[in-house]
Amino acid sequence: MRVAVRWVVLFNCRSRFVIPQFLNGMSLLREIQDAAVDGSSDLETLLRKCRVLATRLKHEELAKWVACELDGYPEEMPLPEYRKCMGHPFGHFFGAFGRGVKNCPIPISDIPEQVRDVMTHHQFRQGVGELKNLVETVEGSTIEFAWPAEAGRIIRPRNMAHDLALAQGWIA
Repeated sequence: MRVAVRWVVLFNCRSRFVIPQFLNGMSLLREIQDAAVDGSSDLETLLRKCRVLATRLKHEELAKWVACELDGYPEEMPLPEYRKCMGHPFGHFFGAFGRGVKNCPIPISDIPEQVRDVMTHHQFRQGVGELKNLVETVEGSTIEFAWPAEAGRIIRPRNMAHDLALAQGWIA
């Protein structure tokens, strides 16, 4: 990457210093690094400072990444791997005469291959502010993502009695 350097002349009482303009962003970079290490700032604040730094440095790739992290990733944009996670499938199964099994783990091998990836993975496209709210409002230590109602038609674990049907499914 090539950085365009504009020279700024600073005057001191006794001498004259010539400093590349990109060094003006260095104090902001140092501030970002210090805040990230000591934990004094939340992630949104650090990313906003990174947005300013990217603008000062005219670094389009950094600016795009920061904008996506703050505002969320559009559907048409590829999602970084760190924003994808695999969950463990669970479900509530109900049958005749009030029979049922709750919070039953569902073997991944019992999910049809053509929908397996969609049913066991979750993509976090939201901005960091929304993700922070999600984490703060969750009850317990696990975040669950519900499956659509249609999952009841296609999920039939082999170890489950034939009269029991999936009433609710999710990944955790």
